[in-house]
Amino acid sequence: MVAYKNGWKYGILIFVAIFFIVLGAVGIGVSTYFYNEEMTDEVQGRFGIVFDAGGSGTRMYIYSFDNNNQYVQTLQEDCEGDGLSKYGGRTSDLKPLLNKCLEDASTNIPKEVSTSNVPLYLKATAGMRKLREQNMTTYNNVWSAVRAILNNGSFPVKMAETMLGIKEAQYSWTTVNHLLKSTDDTSGLLEMGSTSLQVAFEPHSSNSIPSNYSEEVSLNGKSYKIYAHSYMCLGRDEFGRRYYAKLAADKFNNSATIMNPCGFQGYNVSKTYTDLFEVPCVKGDFAQELFGQSINPDLSSMNATDSFTFVGTGDFDACKQQVESMFKKNCTHSSCGTLDAYQPDLYGHFTGIGGGVYFAAEFLQLPDDFTENDFENKTKELCTTPLNEVKNRTGFGKYSYDYCLSNTYTNFVLQNLLKINKTEKGVINFARKINDQKISWTMGSIIEDTPDMSPSVMEVTRDLESTNYYVVIAISAVLLVLGLFLFSYLCFCSNNKNGSVSNRTV
Repeated sequence: MVAYKNGWKYGILIFVAIFFIVLGAVGIGVSTYFYNEEMTDEVQGRFGIVFDAGGSGTRMYIYSFDNNNQYVQTLQEDCEGDGLSKYGGRTSDLKPLLNKCLEDASTNIPKEVSTSNVPLYLKATAGMRKLREQNMTTYNNVWSAVRAILNNGSFPVKMAETMLGIKEAQYSWTTVNHLLKSTDDTSGLLEMGSTSLQVAFEPHSSNSIPSNYSEEVSLNGKSYKIYAHSYMCLGRDEFGRRYYAKLAADKFNNSATIMNPCGFQGYNVSKTYTDLFEVPCVKGDFAQELFGQSINPDLSSMNATDSFTFVGTGDFDACKQQVESMFKKNCTHSSCGTLDAYQPDLYGHFTGIGGGVYFAAEFLQLPDDFTENDFENKTKELCTTPLNEVKNRTGFGKYSYDYCLSNTYTNFVLQNLLKINKTEKGVINFARKINDQKISWTMGSIIEDTPDMSPSVMEVTRDLESTNYYVVIAISAVLLVLGLFLFSYLCFCSNNKNGSVSNRTV
């Protein structure tokens, strides 16, 4: 054994023993450290469902929200194409239509996400606000049917009711500025739907805005106090109804044939007495209060089912004058938009959205950074073009027959409601999408309701997988035991040898 102590072999074995001990201890320590280091990954983001119950139809949107603060529209689906207000006498027809959307929603929610945690909002806009003015009993019956259908589904219903017009304006403003990633400079909003028109913008000073014209918005890490207002009855369809009704009342002279300055030459259209003279936007107390005039002429020679025939004359100047005659001019505030609604001075750039304004404006083929003068001149050019030539334009469709009226009305809104500088370029642009995402107030709604969205589905992972950890621990333990055994053995042998030498010396 003297060779082990004094020779090179003994030194090598000592080194090997210590190396095994250190390697085993380090292996156990390092692997345990990495095994205990947990990483949490988001498997699925948060989800929410918003139904847009508009005046011309109900659409369903599913949104997700992830840890990167990204809102993504994962599904858009049309549920019905008339508007809830049209189902007053046939609420049973709603069940299969809404159930189809609910079933598709369940299919499109990832399987890792429990539908019982995904909130559902059905928010109705001006179509149902209009029905509430027309017939409260029918209004309540429609909502009873809708809520029964939704409550029978698999999603918790957070809201199923008619929302305020000012909230619609706020949500649309939020959507536009979220998609634009606005921070310091925000975009104002002009939105025209089928029944109402919304205006919202961040004024130069928000201190003096009356509370019923303002909303607080948190967006992109900042807080805003915006001006917001919704004009009932100023949407495309309801404005058109009132236009034709007033034209008939103004021009009727014991003849059902009416000259229509806002119609293309060669375009004749018939509309019944009942369809035109309707509560609340044309006649009744609501119309009287809003417009200062209830249009309810005594046309004793006509029956309710009789029709007026409107003959297009393509006279822009007369069309513009007829449109302007529909609005009262009084203002009881420090400043107004139109119809005696408070509105602070216009500030910033505007984005025009909504089917009531976008497609008709696109048909004008406006130049980039157009001025309001450009808009009016292009509208005048369109209105004075005969129908047979208009039909040859790119984009002509079934709604294009009223594009002279639609754009003349938009021109009035730009000049008299927003009061846009006629010669300034790029004050407003019309958009349907921003950064390839369709613009809808529903995104602004889900941004506000983010705290109620379903919780994220998280997955816990480790830097070192369990199987690999146990293998490393086993190998390290074997090395540690071998090292300790070898070291102990060498020490034992060394001590015994030293004892034998001492005895012989004595």
